[in-house]
Amino acid sequence: MGAADLAMLVAFGLLTVAGVACRLAANDRGDGPLLDVARLLEVLLGADLVRWALSLAVLEPARALGRTPFEGATRWAFHATQALFLAWSFGVVVLAWRLLARGPFARVFAGVWAAIAALLAAGYPELRGAALGDLYRWIQLAAIGLALLAVAAPRPRTFRAGRAHLCTCFLIAGLGAELAGPYLAKNVFTAWWVAQATWMPVLVAVALAATWSRPWGLFRTS
Repeated sequence: MGAADLAMLVAFGLLTVAGVACRLAANDRGDGPLLDVARLLEVLLGADLVRWALSLAVLEPARALGRTPFEGATRWAFHATQALFLAWSFGVVVLAWRLLARGPFARVFAGVWAAIAALLAAGYPELRGAALGDLYRWIQLAAIGLALLAVAAPRPRTFRAGRAHLCTCFLIAGLGAELAGPYLAKNVFTAWWVAQATWMPVLVAVALAATWSRPWGLFRTS
């Protein structure tokens, strides 16, 4: 087992632990916002597992046989993995705006996610390899910017930070750590195991924040 496989398995395990920790804590305390965090982590785990299964069962065998660019059902499997890959960035943005800015933007961001996934499919096969990695890098930067706007958004005086908000900030930090890892490398895809490694401490922090840590006054009110 190589470093990439080990990093993937550990990341899956920690994502599962963080999701379970958030759900148990949310159910125990009747914490609706924390339940939103748990649901996002569960969706992301499902997306990663499906993406991994498609890659293992469909894409890797095609690559081994030299059947690239992908065609037919293999191509659509590849585009499905692209959409699932982007779920992390857009999911964290939706969570940030829902909990920190309290904005009804989930459908807007979901529409943007679907539009970008469609553009990636329409641009294939020209949009692959280094060109695709560069586009992913810009999407990641945009997601971080949107999430930070949610953090900086004014909040009413009745706003009170809780565990869910701290977990959300950790997840935003995870996007930044991911950018500082593989996205700054020359080849995003060969260094992707670094991204999984950067998420490990973030997911540990989320699990601890949900079950043990007590949030402090990180958020301004207005």
